[in-house]
Amino acid sequence: MSAPAEKTNKQMPVGKSKRGRKKGGKNKATVLRETRQAEVIAAAIDSGKPLAITVMQRMMEFAEGAVATFKPTTKAEIASGRQANPDGSLDEFGKWFDRWAKVTSDLASYQSAKIKAMDAPSPPPAPGQTRKTWTLRVFEGGRQITPGSLPSRDEGEESA
Repeated sequence: MSAPAEKTNKQMPVGKSKRGRKKGGKNKATVLRETRQAEVIAAAIDSGKPLAITVMQRMMEFAEGAVATFKPTTKAEIASGRQANPDGSLDEFGKWFDRWAKVTSDLASYQSAKIKAMDAPSPPPAPGQTRKTWTLRVFEGGRQITPGSLPSRDEGEESA
């Protein structure tokens, strides 16, 4: 028989753990999801199929052309010497403008990062701007309660 292995009794450093992910590291599920997404995008590019963002860009450009085609000429433009648009139709312009705005909005979510309320702090007040003060008034039974009129806890109801 072989001798039993010697056990080492090493103390772990205080405040440090040797197990788990590094701070800010990605877990297995996140890494797997990102890998799959990259594979799908690579496969789409290799197959020659356009990506959805490319199709949406084309749709936006098409709708933008239709908006320009059906844009009615305003009275101010005619007064300035511009010739009236023969294809101008307010109804068709409105329909295509709505389509263009929808596609533009959808496309923007892929091209630009969304700014959350917490990420975009409010600007500091302008120099010389005064601070606003707020006053809290408490009412009970239709009467305003002033700070000195409240009964103390000792004078209030007896606890059971």
